[in-house]
Amino acid sequence: MSTELTYSSLELNSDEAFATIKRLPGVPYSYMLREGDALTAQDFPDGLLFPIAPENGDCLGDSVDNIFSCFMVSERLKVFLEGIPELDGAIQFLPFGVLDKNAEKIEGKYYLANVLPSYDCYDVERGDFKAHPRTGLVWRIKTMVLDDGKIPNDAMIFRLGEIKARIILRSDLIKAINDQGFIGLSVCPNGALLP
Repeated sequence: MSTELTYSSLELNSDEAFATIKRLPGVPYSYMLREGDALTAQDFPDGLLFPIAPENGDCLGDSVDNIFSCFMVSERLKVFLEGIPELDGAIQFLPFGVLDKNAEKIEGKYYLANVLPSYDCYDVERGDFKAHPRTGLVWRIKTMVLDDGKIPNDAMIFRLGEIKARIILRSDLIKAINDQGFIGLSVCPNGALLP
């Protein structure tokens, strides 16, 4: 029995118990983290330490919540993702550390999982979005609706080409992550109103 593959958008976790990163000290241009371009040591220097926000929870997930639309992962989740052949070359892993609410370094390594591929696949006929006032292009998405026919069959994780800050995961990858007991991953399914 085959299961139809679907897609979901990476989102902030609604569970307030999870820690959230809201500052990226040492990153010169945070917008570059949302472009899907390979980053250099100048863009993302070695030894970066990101503090968790004091107003959020303390639970640091394997998928680390952040307000920058970035996929940040624990070392355990990084190793798991590296073991999936279909993801080879799709993600650039860049290390960083996390500071707790007392500004002390938390044990373990964490990584910016910089998703590189992107595909123009937003369904402008069925989706609910606001067009950019000057260009008329997709600008602010209210409902995530993708055109599956524009997504390569082997794409398990990618950026939405129209708005590259949106990271899209395929349902089999989400299931594999959840089945392994990794915590913190939060997604909004295709066709749903974005939070």
